[in-house]
Amino acid sequence: MIAKIILGNSFEGAVRYVFSKERSRYLCGTFGGKTPGEILMEGRVFLDVMETFPWQKNTVFHESISILPGEVLSEEAWRQVAEDHMEYMGFGGSPWVAVRHNDRPHPHMHVVALRMTEEYKVVENVFKSAERAAWHLMKMSLRYGVSAVKTNRIKFLEEHGVTVENSETPEIRI
Repeated sequence: MIAKIILGNSFEGAVRYVFSKERSRYLCGTFGGKTPGEILMEGRVFLDVMETFPWQKNTVFHESISILPGEVLSEEAWRQVAEDHMEYMGFGGSPWVAVRHNDRPHPHMHVVALRMTEEYKVVENVFKSAERAAWHLMKMSLRYGVSAVKTNRIKFLEEHGVTVENSETPEIRI
């Protein structure tokens, strides 16, 4: 598994994008609704609160998680990856949605989250999230039997004896 993370400011744009592909389908999430309209309506409450924090930049977390062409995960496995991964990344109490895409040779899903918890607290440390995501997806790859893609930082850690098998998330300094 490999992730690509984009931080942005348009929740509506990200939600509309992930649902816009011809064969996209809702996987899971913390919103009650399952359609773009329902999700956007629910998200509006959080967006209104976030507007009271004008200094807060990049309020939308958008992550694409992919496996290699030819590899397969069941829908339930994709859901479990999304739920475990969002909890691990610090978004367990935040509004988020995961949507599967089949528009590329590599199977993948998109996860869109607002960087705010249900208690209206800002989710911090997303700027260090790329390596954190890579580390967690290495563990998830082992669990689900799909290929793991190692970033340069993870290769460096392994050269120094820190591996996914023998360690929790290492302290990653960027």
